[in-house]
Amino acid sequence: MKLKFFKYDKKEIHEILTALGVQERNTAQEKLVEISDKIFLFDSISKNDIITMTKNVKINKYKKNNIILKEDSRDLKIHYLINGTVTVNNNKSESSLATIKSGGMFGEMSFVSGKKRTANIIACENCITVSFDIDINKHTKDNSYSFSKLYFNISMDLIDKINTSNEKHYEYSKN
Repeated sequence: MKLKFFKYDKKEIHEILTALGVQERNTAQEKLVEISDKIFLFDSISKNDIITMTKNVKINKYKKNNIILKEDSRDLKIHYLINGTVTVNNNKSESSLATIKSGGMFGEMSFVSGKKRTANIIACENCITVSFDIDINKHTKDNSYSFSKLYFNISMDLIDKINTSNEKHYEYSKN
């Protein structure tokens, strides 16, 4: 008896895995899950839920002075800075608004608001980020806690950034 082997194209494999409830993961998503315990955004969220809620995960390398995000752009990706330093500025200000170091996150404001980017993010040195979209269409009753926790963690990050900005503004206004 001769064995017959079937060849499936990428779309057919995706459909089979989807029907079986198995999610395909790319290398970048595997890396994101691997480092997720270092990313405060994912505090108290299971690795399975991280896989479910993220999509379009990419590892990005930037050289010094590269523009990572452009003010007024429309994408909703969140970026986690694996290493390096970036500066935040906008077209209205000549000076830097903030500096983000390794372990920091940016892009979450546009994700939450659904609006255009409000600042430029520029690499101060060579750096690496992992960027991803949050797939809100994957929100189910079973993972409601994880999505709630994600939004809570983003809110806490934004509150921290606002407080830091207020402190800098206060110190600047005293001088």
